[in-house]
Amino acid sequence: EVAALRERPALTAAHPSMRSVGYRQIWSMLAGELPRSGLRETGIAATRQLAKRQLTWQRSLPAHARLDPFTPDLAGRASTIIDSLADAMAGATAGSGARAPGPPPHQPPGTASAPQE
Repeated sequence: EVAALRERPALTAAHPSMRSVGYRQIWSMLAGELPRSGLRETGIAATRQLAKRQLTWQRSLPAHARLDPFTPDLAGRASTIIDSLADAMAGATAGSGARAPGPPPHQPPGTASAPQE
């Protein structure tokens, strides 16, 4: 698959789709930058790095934005969070500038912060 994608002149290793785990390592191997024998190890290392970044980001989420899949009434808890966020968004778009009661919206790392109350 990656070999066929490399045939496309407009697609380079710099494109986001080619920087994903697995594609990046195979692209490097096909370009002669990585020996085939090192492909597995570099893929495993890249997967571990991605998992660590995801866990770090997940830990930054406020407690109300996290859902434990083993929580009793998971669907009800998820519905409550979604309703609360929808109410907050509706309040923000109403032009009043005030948010509806409920948990504050979460901003992913690297984005503008939520308005302070």
